[in-house]
Amino acid sequence: MRIGTCIKIRDEDDEVREVIAVPEIDSIVITITAFMYYYFNWSYFRLVGVLRGFGKQRVGWITCTFVLNYMLFIICSLAELNLIWNWTVFFLFLLAETFLYCKGGGNESAFFSFIGILCGLTVNIFCRCVIAILIAQPLANFDNHISSAENLKGIPVGLGFLLGGIVFQILVKPMPGRRIRTLLGHSEHLSFVLKVMTGMFLYLFLNLLIYHTKENDLLLKLWGIKSCVFVTVGTYLGIRFSQQMCDLSDYRSRNHLIRQELFVRSREEEALRVEAYQDALTNCYTRLYTERKLDELQKLGLPFAICFADLDGLKQVNDRYGHEAGDQYLVAAAKALHGICGEQDILTRYGGDEFLILFRDLSASMITERLRTADQKLRESNVYSFPMSLSFGVAESRESGDFKELLRIADQRMYERKKYKPASADTGRAF
Repeated sequence: MRIGTCIKIRDEDDEVREVIAVPEIDSIVITITAFMYYYFNWSYFRLVGVLRGFGKQRVGWITCTFVLNYMLFIICSLAELNLIWNWTVFFLFLLAETFLYCKGGGNESAFFSFIGILCGLTVNIFCRCVIAILIAQPLANFDNHISSAENLKGIPVGLGFLLGGIVFQILVKPMPGRRIRTLLGHSEHLSFVLKVMTGMFLYLFLNLLIYHTKENDLLLKLWGIKSCVFVTVGTYLGIRFSQQMCDLSDYRSRNHLIRQELFVRSREEEALRVEAYQDALTNCYTRLYTERKLDELQKLGLPFAICFADLDGLKQVNDRYGHEAGDQYLVAAAKALHGICGEQDILTRYGGDEFLILFRDLSASMITERLRTADQKLRESNVYSFPMSLSFGVAESRESGDFKELLRIADQRMYERKKYKPASADTGRAF
């Protein structure tokens, strides 16, 4: 591609020769390249917007950045800047535009800018090297010296913009897009990817030096293609590895949250069990818990005995001293009954003033003796101003295979004991 206006002039010897006037970009090449670059610019900011979740694209922003960047591209071409300086300026502009587009986020802006510059630079070097091989031209003809009649950079540059835009469209697809979104959510792993991209970027910059060679060397062209493949694979592996590290971090976080949730749930279940199986006032088991235990023992055929205990005069205590005194009475009785229970025995607050004790491996006579001890301890207590005592009845499992019948027997014996209890049981204290 020849860029510039050719002027024929006659020298002093009246010979006609061609010279290149002030550089002038061919209008067709400018138009085609402009369309290609607009597609590249639109695809890039679409990639950024979609992966950042911006929703509707900002057409005005894309148009303004296209005009600015393409004018920069023409200026750098007219100035015939070295390719290294040319791409450095382009990268800095892209970084600033991405930062403004994202409204902050230094690492994320740098990440997208590196994607843009690596993609653009890789496909440009690849296209220049491939076309140089196909038309057997030295790489020096694809540098930034557009005033040269032999300069051919227009075709590979436009083609590179087109391919770069296509790559951006691929990166928006669900699978690569998910990986990039995952990476953006982990700043610690994103920093590693930025280091990898920086290394790939510098490596590509070194490959721009091959455009200074005027020899038509096939090995240099193949080296350029190899460098593009190396940078593409290296960048992909860096992103893929970091994304897997992100997945592991997310897995550990989810696992931690699940463990916390299970712990909280177990605590809630334990609290519900306590609420269902333990009386809040006396710390005795509830009726539901004891009935389940009795059912288990009956199914297994294991021997046991139950004791039904009732507090004497609890209603009078409540009426005369208040319900707070009645609660104190219940707590004192529960404490006395706890003192006669073994590790396998189960003490239950069965009703308002009724306690049920499930005994294992004890005879009725031994249980009766223990209950007398608890009753005596209550009688002799001088902590409260009201008298305390209890009445009880005992039934053994061999007397009936029906749990309700055993309760009836124990309840009947308890009321018989209460009925025939001597009046002196109150130890001289009156209500």
